[in-house]
Amino acid sequence: ITNVNNYGEQTRRKTNNDQWVGRFDHNLTDKHRLSYRLAYNRNLILPDTQFGNYLTQGEGNDIFERYYSQQTGSWVWTINPSTYSDFRVGYLRTIIYRDPPTSGADLDRLGYPGIIPRVQFPSHQIADFTELGGGQTVDGGLHTITAHQSVTRITGNHTIKFGGEIWAIRRNRFQFGGLSGVFQFNRDLTNNPQAPQNSGYGTATFLLGAVNAGSLTIGDKRYERGKYVAGFLQDDWRINQRLTLNLGLRYDFETNPIDIYDRKSNFNFFRVNPITNQPGVLE
Repeated sequence: ITNVNNYGEQTRRKTNNDQWVGRFDHNLTDKHRLSYRLAYNRNLILPDTQFGNYLTQGEGNDIFERYYSQQTGSWVWTINPSTYSDFRVGYLRTIIYRDPPTSGADLDRLGYPGIIPRVQFPSHQIADFTELGGGQTVDGGLHTITAHQSVTRITGNHTIKFGGEIWAIRRNRFQFGGLSGVFQFNRDLTNNPQAPQNSGYGTATFLLGAVNAGSLTIGDKRYERGKYVAGFLQDDWRINQRLTLNLGLRYDFETNPIDIYDRKSNFNFFRVNPITNQPGVLE
């Protein structure tokens, strides 16, 4: 009668977290030292399926899973008593997976038309009520490969260090909501035409199948690639026992992420648009 929700709930989410770290060190000789480190973390968050099926509210009750691993190897070479080299390589991998409880719903049995993608139970936004179904799907990973080289030399009052590093960044990501449609049911189609204010009922509109509005998201994956390069030179100059100057120069360069299928665009302020013959074009 009052169109006010009369049901409240207190949900709980279960989190499982596993992590471990391992390290290995080996001295080949007095001048060569190797080390390897591996860190791993897995985080899994499980929702509370309140109704025991895909009618559970999707947003905020999704299955969220994240994998994280990092590997680092290093080789330290003592060239002579005043000079040594440090070479390191690394690999970082992060996988994120998020899936709503509405995934895998049998839409054929429920009578949804074939035009609706069979991804998850569609979102039903009913006036004055909590959303049924829906949720967001995320599936992606980030991979970063790094290499770092530096050489340190101590001569007199100077400790000179120079080197550089390079990163190769790979990101694949798929993140969208509403993949199986979003349907809205408001009061307008069940209100009293002669006195529409405070009349009508969202649930009645829903039971009649009178959709007020709908939308469908067509998602595609992003395959981004980027690079980062840096070089540096520094000198710790100990002038006397009370004064040390830390001098250095560093150059960093990072490329703009590029989609391997050329599906990203950017506005170029300087390129001349052939249609308007003026600077500024989307490319």
